[in-house]
Amino acid sequence: MTQEEKDEKERKNKLAQAKAKEILWGYIRKHRCLMSFGILLQFAGMAGEFANPLFIGWVIDAITKKDMDQVTTLVIYWMIINAVASSLSGL
Repeated sequence: MTQEEKDEKERKNKLAQAKAKEILWGYIRKHRCLMSFGILLQFAGMAGEFANPLFIGWVIDAITKKDMDQVTTLVIYWMIINAVASSLSGL
């Protein structure tokens, strides 16, 4: 490629990048409330996913103590948190 061709390619690339940024920022400005709400729900859903190892540890501790009432309670809470987290992530 000659220097002129390289310069023309670079100019087209910069023009395309500028147009892409313009389109994306326009979309983000138009839908910022919906996108913010979606990101917030996704973070809440991921917090539920991080709770899984915690509940596994608590259930194992309760099983080793032979406290089946606590195991039942923990499993019910665990199922509720997983259901809520998956619902939030799905929204």
